Amino acid sequence: MATIDKLLLALAAKKMDCLVLEPGRRPCLRKGGTDHEVTKTPLDGPVIDRLLREIAPPGEVPEAQEQDRWEFDYAVGQRVFRFFGLNTPNGWLVSVTHDPTAKVPEPPPETMQPPMPEPALFEPPAAGDSLESAPPPQNLWPKGGGGSSAAADSVLTAEAGPSLAEPVQTELPKIEPPQLEPPKVEPTAPTAGAPSPPEVPKIQPTVSPPVLPATETGSPRPSSPEPPATPTEAAQAPPRPVLVTEPPPPVPDPRDETVPPTDPRLEASATGSFEVSDVRPLLVEVIGRGASDLHLAPGQQPRLRIDGTLEILTGYSGPRADVLERLLRDVTPDSAWRELDRVGDTEFAFELEGRGRFRAHLYRDRRGIGGAFRLIPPEILSLEELGLPEITKSLTGLPDGLILVAGSTSSGKTTTLAALLDEINRNRTAHIVTLEEPVEFIFPTRKSLVVQRQIGSDSETYKIALKAALRKDPDVIAVGELRDPETASLALETADTGHLVFSTVHASSAASAVSRLIDQFAPAEQPRIRRMLASSLRAVLHQTLLRRKGGGRVAAYEILLITRSIAELIRNQRSSEIPNAMEQGRKQGMVLRDDALHRLVVMGLVEPREAYRHAQDRPTFQARLRSLEEESGASGDDTA
Repeated sequence: MATIDKLLLALAAKKMDCLVLEPGRRPCLRKGGTDHEVTKTPLDGPVIDRLLREIAPPGEVPEAQEQDRWEFDYAVGQRVFRFFGLNTPNGWLVSVTHDPTAKVPEPPPETMQPPMPEPALFEPPAAGDSLESAPPPQNLWPKGGGGSSAAADSVLTAEAGPSLAEPVQTELPKIEPPQLEPPKVEPTAPTAGAPSPPEVPKIQPTVSPPVLPATETGSPRPSSPEPPATPTEAAQAPPRPVLVTEPPPPVPDPRDETVPPTDPRLEASATGSFEVSDVRPLLVEVIGRGASDLHLAPGQQPRLRIDGTLEILTGYSGPRADVLERLLRDVTPDSAWRELDRVGDTEFAFELEGRGRFRAHLYRDRRGIGGAFRLIPPEILSLEELGLPEITKSLTGLPDGLILVAGSTSSGKTTTLAALLDEINRNRTAHIVTLEEPVEFIFPTRKSLVVQRQIGSDSETYKIALKAALRKDPDVIAVGELRDPETASLALETADTGHLVFSTVHASSAASAVSRLIDQFAPAEQPRIRRMLASSLRAVLHQTLLRRKGGGRVAAYEILLITRSIAELIRNQRSSEIPNAMEQGRKQGMVLRDDALHRLVVMGLVEPREAYRHAQDRPTFQARLRSLEEESGASGDDTA
């Protein structure tokens, strides 16, 4: 009998919703949202791990830290229990449910054993047989609980009716009977002729075997038969105690309101779907499934963004608005929560210890508070690993100017910006100051000195932080986003005073990034901003994420380099002519988006249909794809 079997039997007998095993807490049975602790000692992670490994199928035992989920079925007798575990930093967080409809799988026909007859307490001797020749009762000890008949004979059970055997010369152990309800015995009326013994209740295979009852003094009963009990006497007779070697643990009554409820991280309903009771296990799911984002909304099932597609996280139910607010409050810094109360939105970085970092955005809508968590890659990828053109590496060596990383929301602008800064950190002895909301990638100390400041906690606004950065003797300044005219104007002035400035902007193309930045300002201010951009802007890197063949995503990069001719277009309010100038600047290293998309198709990284979806000049791009197909067909014919 496995160590956890008693808890599982209690789960089924009391018809509880689930059994919860959480590292650092006492095991508890849950019914209708109320927890009932069943042991006095909390379980730590290694203990829970040993309990699971004792019963898990051999092929489903995970290796340490290599599996985030652990699911298997386990049978106790004819009952089937479903185990679901999440790998947390403290150990396995487990919920167990009982499925009354599930059946124990039968063994293969070649290994199937004939069914064992249901054992009875006693068999009356056949006519002409003596009691001395009758076979001893069967040994019903479960595996691991002893196997000898002598050990089995040490258990005392109740009897109704006359004694049917000779005295057993065995010294019985002195065991105090527990307060358990004895089995009910229905008396039988004697038939004509010799009296027959009454029917005795059957015991399950998991119950210890009975032996002959003893007298009140503890000595065996004499062999002289007693008259059979009448139905009235049998009904009025007090029940005899039942002695077992180890009684089952008491299970608290679910209606007992004095049992203090716990707050486990994982709750399971009777259907087996988990209620969200902690954000952390869901963040583990993000990492384990290779997702980029986790979305939580009141009353909605959690959703993951995997390869750009939003998918429902099955197995979880939607949290109520009050529950989700409490869970999000648990992982939110006080300053961020005050900002959420004040303006209805907030952002912060959350680190899941030993797992990874997330950028969290909380918001308030008509249903309550929701959240989106973006996974920050654990390592900063290099420019080569991101697939950026070689020309971008030369931009990190510039002494001054403004370099913009543009793209739509969730296109990976922060990842590209981090790769550019890490290239400087590896190859230049510079002082780098980053202003972020929040701080996402953590830069290690290499050749450069890197100072990372978070807006909201380290400085109140981008404007204040950018003014203060100029007094820190910086060489490179990275501004998270040019989201307002004041910050954009300060960034342009900083780039004009001999500093290299990096920032991001939301735009649909490289040329539109220039126009979007100018349009932030009032018409009276725009001529000044155009002159500043023409003199300080060095390059715009625009990126678009596409689905990669075989899973994952890949970026198409559009590169705009500010040459003298393009600077004149910006200064003279002719930004609409920038795409034509980019076509003429291909030899200088400029890359149009459609050229980048075509290159990904030729390399076999994306499907033609996926590239066509993101093309700017779709008729021309479709003709290029058709020409590419014809070339591939002709090449195949030549090979044949």
